[in-house]
Amino acid sequence: MRRLAQGIAAALAMAAVVPGTASAAVYAVSVTGITNFDLEGGTVSGWTFSQNMALNDGQVDANGALMDAAPACINCSYDNDFFRHGPAASNFSYGDTQIVSSDITGGAGEAYAIAETNVTGTSMGSALATNSMTALLDVATTGTVSFSFDVLSYLRVLSSAYGGNGFASMDVTISISQDGTQVWNYAPLALNRNIGPGDQIISIGDTPFTGTPFTSSTDLGAGEYSLAISMKQEVTAISEVPVPAAVWLLGSGLLGLVAVARRRVA
Repeated sequence: MRRLAQGIAAALAMAAVVPGTASAAVYAVSVTGITNFDLEGGTVSGWTFSQNMALNDGQVDANGALMDAAPACINCSYDNDFFRHGPAASNFSYGDTQIVSSDITGGAGEAYAIAETNVTGTSMGSALATNSMTALLDVATTGTVSFSFDVLSYLRVLSSAYGGNGFASMDVTISISQDGTQVWNYAPLALNRNIGPGDQIISIGDTPFTGTPFTSSTDLGAGEYSLAISMKQEVTAISEVPVPAAVWLLGSGLLGLVAVARRRVA
């Protein structure tokens, strides 16, 4: 037994010098801003904000018919900060939305959404932010209805080499319906990134896209339509600390010592 104890001590000493211990970290962010939104060929009225929501790792702020949802911010204090804050030493998750103009199509309309999370060690974080806006579109005479707007966007996922999974997506859609039937749909921004352990960086731009212009048009007959604009940001980060190589060495060493001890007893 004395030799067994000595062997265990030796195994512990060997394990202590074997490298392999590391802390995993994952960061994901998705930001979108719509600015200078304008519409020609029709008249828009009666805007409603059917969903303005921020969801964050079990904390929910869901505000119907409001232009500015309260932020969902765990381990942070951001509010209407629509830019990437970057990886941090501690965990945080942030989801927020804002509709700046009550008439988004007035040529100066603005709307923003952000989802951001950072996790280290063994942890999971997530954030969701959505803006949904609907209005009545009146087309007086048959013709072309055109849209123009600028998009400011940023999407990035970072994962350490030691383990972790990250996901980030952004989605902007504009649709027109009549009597409950969709007659036109435009999705200028539909991007996602999903990475696993060891993927160092997957990103869209190292700096936010600034003023990327989008234009689109469709021919519509005279009548009344429903116009819907939707923005959605979503991120998830799962961080796992790997079992150090020292633990496996210690385990195998102990098993070997136990086997030797059993043979001697026999």
